Amino acid sequence: RTQVECEWITKNEDKIETRMAYCNDPEVKTGCPLTCGGCACEDDSNFEFDLTNMPGEMRGCDWITKNEDKTATRQEKYCSGDVAENCPVACGQVLCMP
Repeated sequence: RTQVECEWITKNEDKIETRMAYCNDPEVKTGCPLTCGGCACEDDSNFEFDLTNMPGEMRGCDWITKNEDKTATRQEKYCSGDVAENCPVACGQVLCMP
């Protein structure tokens, strides 16, 4: 099975309705809560992402807010696509009350 980022589902306005069917798959719905209309109140503790300036260096959601002085810069740089989907708290994108 081909893997794509969550934002692919809504990337092309002409195909959103068709692609939203992927959200019926429990794995997709859990992995893409913002895209699939779920409630994302916590960061995925198992999710890691590659640092853009250091390929191969992986970080978890907590790294985004680990240094208060760098949080805004890290959110701006990393909080889109899969990182935003898996790190809604660290990215400041929580859409429901915990």
